[in-house]
Amino acid sequence: MPLSNLSSTAKRSLEEYPDSTHANRRPPKFVPDVRMIQPHHIYAFAVFGRHVCTGAHHVRVYDTQMSERPIFIVDLRETGLEFRIKDPKVTAMCFRPGAHPRDEGRYLWCGTKDGHLWELDIKTGQVTDTKPAAHTASVSNIFRYGQNVITLDEGGKMQVYEVPVADVEDSQASVRLARSLRVSERFTFARMICGKLWTATAPMTRSTTNAPSVASKGATIRVYEPCAPGSMPPGRTLFTTEWTGAVTAATVLPLQPDTVYLGHEGGFISVWSSEEMVCQHVIKISASDILALEGVGERLWAGNRKGQICVYNVEQKPWVATNVWMAHT
Repeated sequence: MPLSNLSSTAKRSLEEYPDSTHANRRPPKFVPDVRMIQPHHIYAFAVFGRHVCTGAHHVRVYDTQMSERPIFIVDLRETGLEFRIKDPKVTAMCFRPGAHPRDEGRYLWCGTKDGHLWELDIKTGQVTDTKPAAHTASVSNIFRYGQNVITLDEGGKMQVYEVPVADVEDSQASVRLARSLRVSERFTFARMICGKLWTATAPMTRSTTNAPSVASKGATIRVYEPCAPGSMPPGRTLFTTEWTGAVTAATVLPLQPDTVYLGHEGGFISVWSSEEMVCQHVIKISASDILALEGVGERLWAGNRKGQICVYNVEQKPWVATNVWMAHT
């Protein structure tokens, strides 16, 4: 078909679709190669330095420089918490800030389907703190920002905890609840980016028409500032410049923190200005849903539903795929 006969949307797709002609298709190699034996389902995971923690009905702590097997396995029944459901599980995990620099990456916060919060010292394998029924619904996310820990449940309740900076002699300063807030309870995605909480609600329709209706805008995105001084400002509601699927991932490039990338179902990525809070443009990079995004140096890493990982140079227009490989089955 001649280019003159293509629709404006089709032309834009051809112009913006990343060029993968010269992409390296060999999977990267790590020396030494790091593999972990994890036969069970994983509902949450957290990484800090050499340590990887996974959560399900048990919490497993791995030291990737020691062994492919966990160094600690903690059963939820060992936490001292009482569970309402027969099948308790960890649904969110995050390393909290340390009261002292030497404690960074030591204390792991875990949230459960029952709404409990508990803390694990990964150096000793001991439960060091519990907050029973801190939430009335399943804990969906735990984030850290500065000296704060932000916990969020499926009902939209958000708790902001503060970890005070302690003296060398008092590295066990107590964590205190700083504020309790609420966000939209219909969110399907949440991620803390540069001090702002980005949440999203899936689109109400699969239509990709250009009709100027709210439904055709795709996902509804709301941005909050839970750690802002004083009371939290009202959340801002945003829409992409054209239809996109549900938001599934978000990231920034370390060297470009003013630009936020959101991954969507349908293979879309929307690019945002974090200062002006506007969508700059939307591009389609894959025929498969984008499920994971991470900024590594100057490159954007994207993982899709097929198990494929693509690495993009986003400085060029259109983007250039520098690496493409099948990472998972």
